[in-house]
Amino acid sequence: MVGKDREVELKFTLEAVRPDELLAWLGQGRRPTKVALSATYYDTPGLDLRQAGLSLRVREEDGVYIQTVKSTVASRGRLGRGEWSTTVAGPGVDLAAARLTPAKRLLKGAEAPTAQFTVMVDRLSLDLRSPDSLIEASLDRGVVAAGTRSAPVVELELELKSGAPLALFALARRLQLAFPVPLSAVAKSDRGFALAGGTDLAHRRFRQPELSTEMTAGEAFRVAARAAVEQMIWNAALVRQAASPEAIHQTRIGVRRLRATLSTFRSVVADDERHGVRERLKALGKELDEARNLDVFLDGVWRRAPASDRPAADESALIAAKAAAYDRARLAVNSADARTLALDTLAWIELGAWTHRRADGAMARDKPVARFAARSLGKGRRKLVEAGKSLAGLTPEDRHHVRIRAKVLRYAAEVLAPVFPGKPKRAERYLDALEDLAETLGELNDLATARAVVSHLPAEIALGVDEADREARLIDQAQVAFERFRRAKPFWPE
Repeated sequence: MVGKDREVELKFTLEAVRPDELLAWLGQGRRPTKVALSATYYDTPGLDLRQAGLSLRVREEDGVYIQTVKSTVASRGRLGRGEWSTTVAGPGVDLAAARLTPAKRLLKGAEAPTAQFTVMVDRLSLDLRSPDSLIEASLDRGVVAAGTRSAPVVELELELKSGAPLALFALARRLQLAFPVPLSAVAKSDRGFALAGGTDLAHRRFRQPELSTEMTAGEAFRVAARAAVEQMIWNAALVRQAASPEAIHQTRIGVRRLRATLSTFRSVVADDERHGVRERLKALGKELDEARNLDVFLDGVWRRAPASDRPAADESALIAAKAAAYDRARLAVNSADARTLALDTLAWIELGAWTHRRADGAMARDKPVARFAARSLGKGRRKLVEAGKSLAGLTPEDRHHVRIRAKVLRYAAEVLAPVFPGKPKRAERYLDALEDLAETLGELNDLATARAVVSHLPAEIALGVDEADREARLIDQAQVAFERFRRAKPFWPE
């Protein structure tokens, strides 16, 4: 029989700790149980399950085979993800059982799932009991293998078996006080599919969360905010390991999306903690700004400049400045504050004062999301139209503020669009117009940022008249984009 459950867990990567010491701290003298686990992950040749946010595995444990379908998407804003498990006869996929889960429509008529990779780990587990909760701590050490490629796995999972999530977050906080363990958003299946595809783990863009018309505004906030936190956590891990331009960029976007989500839902999450979370996110983002600004400058203004304006001494100074900025970014995401920020933010999303029955924003929080979304998107649109009506005459700083409004509205519109499924073509046109405006204003902001970058370098680098001409062209393009956005019909009821 297929059982449905929600897997409520927090996962940590153990890059800078001794796993045995951590387990001893958790156990407080108790010895963990040990079991060898071997699992094979399956998917269709076109990876239909993965693309739909599902995974299918068959795990062998002491001669018993358990088939599990997992969802990477939370349901109706609740903490945890869907999990459907059943005992099967052998190591292969039981399609009949799999079709009793949300994988049914993807397996119906599709080519049969085939093995993609295997995961073999030794799991050391402890049951951590309190009067009102049971948490299973599992330390996995082993390997993920796909063909001739493999990667090590060393991670800790804290899974809430019974009780309230408060106990899970309280234990996680104590753990982070004792050990430098950051949260992880990387599943074993993520590592396996990367190996099977012949690649390393890559940066991750924002994953559109599943919103529905049945949700309340509070449930929609939880889903959207968690998606932004996951983007931030995933890419920060890549920055810690080997910072790349895209990993830094996507970490910043995760931070900014989360800040934008707090702004969009500010009437819903109306408690004193929201401001503190925003300020900590802002501080982390600032630590990444220099690296991103130098990347944009090198790939833009510097690359476009004539060779005569790019002397070797200046290039050496830029390379040195970039190396220092990358070190700063790595230190920032590897700091104790960054580690606790991610955990504290998730705890606040789930348990903050805004969730209490008599919270200040309870009335807005408990409204149907469609009512909230229509009002919020309408308000954001009116403010952007007002701010950008004299775009050509604005200073670079004022244009930057218009850009911020455009990005906040774009992020909100992207996330909330599924709440209004009746006019998909109109929504697509609206989002395209908003994206075009935000991207053009972004290019103008890149030029303003480039001038600031140049002013802080030891050698003066001339931007040249071509950049002035380009700025004028971009201002014209921004005006056209703004008019296109202003004329675009909203996809929500007004």
